[in-house]
Amino acid sequence: DGDGDGDDTGHGYDKPSDPIETVTEVVPSFTLQQAHEPVPRKQCSSCCTFGKWGSEPYHITPYPPKTYIRDWKQCLKEVLAGITTSFAQVPGSIAFAAIAGVDPLLGLHPAWIIGFFTSAFGSRPAMINGATGVRAATVAPFVAEYGVGMLFWIVLTISLWQFIFALFSLPRLIALVPRPAMIGFSNALAIIIFKGQLFAFQFDCGPTSSLKTPCPDGVTDGDYRSGPELYFMIMQVVITLIGCVLAMKFIRGVPPSMVGIILCIIVEWAILRQASDYSTPIIGEVSSVSGGLPKLFWNDPQYPNDAIPPLNWNTFKLTLWPAFIAAAAGAVEAVMTMEVVNDLTDSGNPAPNQQIYALAAGNFLSGLVGTMGGGATIGESILNCMNGANGRYRISGIVASLMMFIYIMFASKAIEAIPVASLVGVMFLIAFTAFEWESLLMVMAALMPEKWRNSKFMKRWTIRKIERLDAIVIIVVVVLTMLFDLFTGVMAGVALTSIGYCWKIGFSISTTCELVKDASTGEPIKKIYRVHGPLFFATALRLPQLFDYKNDPAIVEAHFDSITTGVHDLSALHCLNVIGEKYSKEEKEFHVMKLHHTSAKVLRKAHDLIRHFTYTVIEEGTDSVQEVDLDEPFVPHVAQAAVERAHGVRRRRTLTHSTRNYHVGEEALLSSIETVV
Repeated sequence: DGDGDGDDTGHGYDKPSDPIETVTEVVPSFTLQQAHEPVPRKQCSSCCTFGKWGSEPYHITPYPPKTYIRDWKQCLKEVLAGITTSFAQVPGSIAFAAIAGVDPLLGLHPAWIIGFFTSAFGSRPAMINGATGVRAATVAPFVAEYGVGMLFWIVLTISLWQFIFALFSLPRLIALVPRPAMIGFSNALAIIIFKGQLFAFQFDCGPTSSLKTPCPDGVTDGDYRSGPELYFMIMQVVITLIGCVLAMKFIRGVPPSMVGIILCIIVEWAILRQASDYSTPIIGEVSSVSGGLPKLFWNDPQYPNDAIPPLNWNTFKLTLWPAFIAAAAGAVEAVMTMEVVNDLTDSGNPAPNQQIYALAAGNFLSGLVGTMGGGATIGESILNCMNGANGRYRISGIVASLMMFIYIMFASKAIEAIPVASLVGVMFLIAFTAFEWESLLMVMAALMPEKWRNSKFMKRWTIRKIERLDAIVIIVVVVLTMLFDLFTGVMAGVALTSIGYCWKIGFSISTTCELVKDASTGEPIKKIYRVHGPLFFATALRLPQLFDYKNDPAIVEAHFDSITTGVHDLSALHCLNVIGEKYSKEEKEFHVMKLHHTSAKVLRKAHDLIRHFTYTVIEEGTDSVQEVDLDEPFVPHVAQAAVERAHGVRRRRTLTHSTRNYHVGEEALLSSIETVV
């Protein structure tokens, strides 16, 4: 109570007069290894739910009907979120088709083909898929050089690569992507989304233009709009942003972006076009959305026989590299989008391979029917989650894909009436949300000199300092993603972080020494080096410098007591051989002690490469130590007697006291026994 009547420690509370009875509950420990173990097959397999109702979001079969009835409000949100997200997919798909140099319908069809496959059979509900900028930028040079016919073979090869990625569980490598690379990816994505909307303010008068209305006289391709038209477009963007922000605060049950789009439709059709002579571009003036069902590309009459390259080895070789880049970038983009959706919906995805399998199947069908294929669209996925998708139901993704199909087949007139500026405003909001604004202060604090950082004016803003390498990784990922593609940027971030970590931890290995003396004579019997830190290629050159080869006694032991220490690769094994060889030249023994069972696997597989040292292993789950005989095949969990060592190493005997092991020579052992007697 703070009145000073408590104990003399000044904490203001009284000591209890009677002892308090406490109950301690022993719970099983949870290790880091358990955290990264995959979900048991019985729980995570999607196929196991066939013939019965699903119970997890990644199960293919639906939940019991009562689940949807009980949660009907959320189901309604999912439907509205899917409808609103489909609005935003239309201009993006058209823009990506223009970047690839193909017809707009080749970018619109993947939105419902791939979108339906991944939403119905994937493992990440609330994630939206369709035509992407990464796909468009990758295939554009090949379409320009070989024609649109080569595109279809590339898309089919992409599906093959993605199937291989899923088969070898490569999506699980997302654990190697560091947080700075994730931040750089989000920031680069936000900038790309923002820049991608600027086309709406430009005239498209080039030879591949899909405009249904001609450009004004004197206007060239790429010129920005001006005058009242530009001002009204900016006004509609602002109205959309204000409508979305107000809807998020005051309107429940309706997607915020839908409110902003409806407000712009009212302004465009009820005010501008009725009360004045001004108007802004609508989707129908940018491109036609209507079309029929796609056909198998080799049977499509719009592609003559000479437009489709023959299926032979030369064609396959031409498609391998661009397909690999597009498939790898698409897989990285899909996995990164899954992580973003996981954070937005506060849910998990224990079966990422299932999502890549579904993506590969969608791309395969997209290639067969002559489209550009696609992948995860992170902007629309964020929009879908902002509009109410909670990551548990597949409804929003399926509705979005079905709505894209309806737009193309039946309702093109309705979607063509939406002002382009309203969708630009929605995408601006997505870009603002995706950008990690705090990272600007983090990078600034990391790169700023310490004197400036500690000044009174800057200290308030620079207490978010991170490692300088992390700041550099963020910048590198942003720059490379914008200049090249997502795959290049993220891989560069992973490589930089890995190199920096190895360089840093390479100086962290150290040893502490303990000299064991004979109890009767006081002569040193052996010397124990306790190794602290992992032994791998980055630390293997430093460890041999920490031993005193000339002055150490006849027996030297290196103890790897902690689970964080151990032998991890060939460089570590070679390092121990070098140390043992140096002691052999001095006619001394070198023994590696108390290795963890994970290190034992490395040494057991390289059994014949161990030439200048012996080792013992702590058996898994116990404190007992197992001595390994180098002259016999390694048998796990079986203690073996000491034997004659190779290369002239003397016989040893093991005397165990409690859980510590002392390896001494025969003379020292007999001397100790005589002393005890």
